[in-house]
Amino acid sequence: MAAWQRFADGEQPQACMVGLARGVDGRNLATAVGQIHCASDVAFISAAARQSGPPFLFMLAGVIDPERDAITLVRAFAQPVFSANHLLPIDNEAERLLIGALLAFQRSAAARFPSLRISVEKPLFDMETRDGFVRPPFVLVIDNPTTRTVERLVARPAGNDVEGHDARLESIGRVLVVPDDILTGDAHMQAGWFVDAIYGAPLPFRFHCTIRSEGADHAALLP
Repeated sequence: MAAWQRFADGEQPQACMVGLARGVDGRNLATAVGQIHCASDVAFISAAARQSGPPFLFMLAGVIDPERDAITLVRAFAQPVFSANHLLPIDNEAERLLIGALLAFQRSAAARFPSLRISVEKPLFDMETRDGFVRPPFVLVIDNPTTRTVERLVARPAGNDVEGHDARLESIGRVLVVPDDILTGDAHMQAGWFVDAIYGAPLPFRFHCTIRSEGADHAALLP
């Protein structure tokens, strides 16, 4: 017995599908296996997200026609993501560039100092702070076991400043406003900018303290 045949009389069997699209055009989704047509325009979370480039994570909602054994796609929702390999949601194209810069810093620091644990978080919902609710674009968490410190920072692209917004973000962590020339720069420039912004000096001059612990040398971040 087909799944839709187990529905009670009067109930409409429904279906949904999640996938990755290479492009969105009105009611059409371009995927690796061909075009998918929906009965209504594809919905986005915002106008900025609609203007972002691919890839897109999409969800389709449809109804099953038992007589024709077919599915009619009635609604489609699309969310731009960083890449096909990193399904990190973004709100606009500037955030896609910012993720790339954050990952460049993460890789550079990890290669030089493997003991550092650096994670990049993308909150999906508002966070409650003492100054009200706010949703930071990205949260950078730096855990340094050598100095036993954990620092949380908020990274956001420059522009679109809203009065009071950064004050609420400061309740979560120090705010790093990344300028456009860094977002569009190369990986070396991006990694260097973050180190300078976080620690106040270029990488070679800050990561030079050596601490001996349990018979091994460990590089430590200066405060």
